[in-house]
Amino acid sequence: SQVLDADGNLISDTSGLRQWTPIGHYNSDTDNLGFAGTFDGNGKTISGLYHYGDTARYAGLFGYSAGTIRDLTIADTYIHTTHSDGRAGSVTGLNEGTVSNCSNYGIVVGVNQVGGIIGRIIAGLVENCTNYGTVNSTTHAGGICGCASGGTINNCYNTGSVKADSSVGGIAGSMQNTSNISNCIS
Repeated sequence: SQVLDADGNLISDTSGLRQWTPIGHYNSDTDNLGFAGTFDGNGKTISGLYHYGDTARYAGLFGYSAGTIRDLTIADTYIHTTHSDGRAGSVTGLNEGTVSNCSNYGIVVGVNQVGGIIGRIIAGLVENCTNYGTVNSTTHAGGICGCASGGTINNCYNTGSVKADSSVGGIAGSMQNTSNISNCIS
């Protein structure tokens, strides 16, 4: 069923929507199970994902990925984590692997480290990704990634709306440690 209305906002009656459970989770250093395979979207679009609540610390199509996710578009989707330590992205909440050739046309909302594609990258590579969707967070909001605390973001593009009270950026809301951003446009 449809998640966003014609204006790109969450539909007013969400009672008919089914709650999405992100693939892979990371609750602590001893309670984590990341996606470690290859998800090839083959140029297809996934639409209709709806996640709202605090059950997932990392929310998106994937909660936590250490694998490869590529060639995928996310559309007509609403991902919103209310978890106080939650991170959210349309593709993955937490990334340690490779995300390439992915696009977002949905809405991603959270409290901390929220991005159009990835909530937080701690290692790995994000390349050739685009965000056309909406990103809202209290802090650390970015069109591609909410917080880059490692890894590389390369050849990415954002034209979506990105809003936060602090630490907001067109590509990344914040950069820490050894993260690297190159050849990106916002």
